[in-house]
Amino acid sequence: MYCTIEAFLETNESVLSSLSNVQINYIDAYTGCMYEKGKLDGLEIKKTSRGIKLKGSLAKYYFGNNFQTLSIDQTKEAIEKISDSLHIDVSGANVFRIDFATNLIVSEPPQNYYSLFADASRLNKSQQGTTQYFSNKQRAIVFYDKCNEAKAHNIYKPDEFKNKNVLRYEHRLKRIKQNQIALLDLYSKKTFNWLIDEWLNQYYSIRRVPRFRIKKEVKEMINLKAFELQGWKLFIQHIGGIESFYSMLDDEERRGTISKQNKHYYKKKFDKLFDSPEIFEPNPLIKELDEKVNQAAERYRC
Repeated sequence: MYCTIEAFLETNESVLSSLSNVQINYIDAYTGCMYEKGKLDGLEIKKTSRGIKLKGSLAKYYFGNNFQTLSIDQTKEAIEKISDSLHIDVSGANVFRIDFATNLIVSEPPQNYYSLFADASRLNKSQQGTTQYFSNKQRAIVFYDKCNEAKAHNIYKPDEFKNKNVLRYEHRLKRIKQNQIALLDLYSKKTFNWLIDEWLNQYYSIRRVPRFRIKKEVKEMINLKAFELQGWKLFIQHIGGIESFYSMLDDEERRGTISKQNKHYYKKKFDKLFDSPEIFEPNPLIKELDEKVNQAAERYRC
């Protein structure tokens, strides 16, 4: 399930002879530092005074496309192949970013699933084009239409994904502490299963948006609580749905009209309301996506 990685290996050895598209006096626009860099079958390799930096899609390097994702055994083979190509053992390189992901073949267009999710604790929700983000400086949960991306960037699409709705779900660890994970750890069962658990847990950390259940006529309701619940239902429908209601709470907190504590209290209260069988029932698309994510986790777990 590995896709993109970034890693750094301290070494004095030169690897430029193994690379294509070599640039000797490349200046990084962000840092202003000068590097030597080149390509290794799609991977970007930078040579600095301290060592070499590897960046890119392990899956694309291994498979020739970035639709497929790597199993634990394929990850080991990919890293060994990099070492053989560069004539240097890179397995001890420190990893400081991992994008862990897989593609889910779903019944409807991927964009139809974005509205299932309201928000996630300590992550900022945003949408760029057809990509849905929940992110902060340390991590990101990302959903996007893999076929649209392939079409936009002229990426090869394997036969198993042609004429299918393909939803990509990625968990991006953007700031891994130094010496916490090395490339060789990526093919250890302990690390691989931990990353699967993180991928799965982050998915379930997103607050869900339920679907309204079809009700009988209001006159058939026989108690005050039922009338109250029906009133909240009509109110939420009127303002544009549950996601709009949560956005309203977020706006009020930013304005200072309610505290952050009260905002979370209201959301918690509504979580309980959403579980009420008197009004709400799970969206079938949520059930489908939950099953797809769980199946992927079990398929790759070792």
